[in-house]
Amino acid sequence: MQRCLTTPNQPVIKLRTPKERLELMNQDPQQPDDPPSYLRKSGRPITSDQLVVAKDVLDAILEIRRQGANRLIRAMESCEPALCEFFLEESTNLHSELARLGLRPRRLRALSERIQCFGLTLVRSLRCAQLRLWDDAESTPIDPRTSDKPDNG
Repeated sequence: MQRCLTTPNQPVIKLRTPKERLELMNQDPQQPDDPPSYLRKSGRPITSDQLVVAKDVLDAILEIRRQGANRLIRAMESCEPALCEFFLEESTNLHSELARLGLRPRRLRALSERIQCFGLTLVRSLRCAQLRLWDDAESTPIDPRTSDKPDNG
C-alpha cells in the first residue's frame, strides 16, 4: 500500500511502507549494459576518465589553504577571465540568496567562503590534473615506429 503526501502546487510524493523498502533493498541491482570498448581498461570498465586523481584534489585544497581564496581568484582572473567572471557572479548570487534567508552574518560569511573554496577546488584540481598530464606527455619519449607518419605515395 502506498500513501501519498500532497502539498499545494507540488507533485505527489509517494511514500513506501517499510516492507516495500526492504523488498527494494533486497532486489538485485540492475546490471548496466557493457560499456563500449573505449571505456574499458584491461577488460574492466573504467569508472571515470581518470583525468583528476585524489592527489590533484588534495593538492588543490592545500594550495587554497596556503595561498588563500582571494589570491587564487585573482590568478584565475588573469588566465581565465570568462570563467572567473562566471564564478564571481554566481558566488555573489549565492551570497545574496543566503542573505535573504536571514542567516547571521558570521554564518553567512562562513558559508560564502565555503562555497568559494568548493568552486576553487574544482577548478584548481582540474588545472592540476591538466598540468600533470602535460608534464607526463612531455616526459614520455616518442617512438618513431609508432608515431603517425604521412603517407608519401
